[in-house]
Amino acid sequence: MALNVKSMYYTTVGLDALLKKGATADNPSRVINIASMAGLSTVDVTSGPEGGLSAPGSGVFSYGPSKAACIHLSKIQASKLMSDHITVNCVCPGVFPSKMTAFGMREAMETLVSGQPSGRVGKPEDFAGLILFISSMGAAHMTGNVFEIDGGSTRSGFRSKKKNESRL
Repeated sequence: MALNVKSMYYTTVGLDALLKKGATADNPSRVINIASMAGLSTVDVTSGPEGGLSAPGSGVFSYGPSKAACIHLSKIQASKLMSDHITVNCVCPGVFPSKMTAFGMREAMETLVSGQPSGRVGKPEDFAGLILFISSMGAAHMTGNVFEIDGGSTRSGFRSKKKNESRL
């Protein structure tokens, strides 16, 4: 919780004066918090018998709840800071290349990809594009949103699909 929630809170508090400086109704300052799809799901994707993001037996039960707290913190910050012309939005990435996902991508890539309706894991440019949009004037009137960027895997249940299996 200290890393995933307290650090987000205290960073925003520490930057409060800077965020308020120059912020206007037409061009608000932006806070973009990064959580995880694990904060929206009760499925532990950190480990599993068919493959997961970390080695079997090393699932981290605090990861999902701490990311859920990040999401809730973002919504509360959004409701409190908009009157100061500060938007707060939250990004929840699914599987992307990272230090955390290196084991899973090395040991269980086929399983990870089979649960992705998009047919692939996320790419850095997918993530960057979303951050650029939330930072842009196009998102100046958006606050309190939770952006899911996981190729549709959470909506489809993040289940391994067998070849030629019906989608209906």
